[in-house]
Amino acid sequence: MKDTIIFDLDGTLINTLPDLANALNYTLVSLGRDAIPYETVQSLVGRGFERLIIAAFGEIKELEKATWLFKTYYAHSNHVKSKPYNGICELLQELKRKNYKIGVCTNKGHRDAVVILNHFFPNAFDYILGEAPKIKMKPEPDMLLHVIDKVGGKPENAVFLGDSRVDYHTSLAANVMDVSVTWGFELKEVIAQDGATRFIDHPHDLWKLIK
Repeated sequence: MKDTIIFDLDGTLINTLPDLANALNYTLVSLGRDAIPYETVQSLVGRGFERLIIAAFGEIKELEKATWLFKTYYAHSNHVKSKPYNGICELLQELKRKNYKIGVCTNKGHRDAVVILNHFFPNAFDYILGEAPKIKMKPEPDMLLHVIDKVGGKPENAVFLGDSRVDYHTSLAANVMDVSVTWGFELKEVIAQDGATRFIDHPHDLWKLIK
């Protein structure tokens, strides 16, 4: 019986790409680089802010400054243009109504994750975890297992929804049922190449897999 549903954030719950891209391009231009297209930013998201910056800049001597510029800009604009995906609000409401344990496991900075999620879904989640100093980030299993424990669930009764290979491999490492969404940042075909077989095209399709 699945009674615990854990979500990734970027590309799964919310389309955060516009605000991420604006923050990254602000950082690039501030340090004398050219801005990059949204599509390129989309391919870089998912492994934390520092890796996003390194991937965008390539070799960079001013990593500390770039990280500070990005985080400062994003902290003040992290939900300006971001929007929840269609059907997510309704899914969360139904999960709460049916007393599922629900949480969020994201490589996004913890403070930004909390601010964004509380803005769009106030009081919806039992526990939220973003990048934390002493917990290994996805695709290591540590974050996911920590969230499951904090919401009062067990790995064998949990499902992890994500939109990327990182999320799929996190599920495998944690021995948690994986479900990949097709509306996110990474293409279905790309995730399937790594072995994923459970996909949903709309949030309400989740019920077909957990009932």
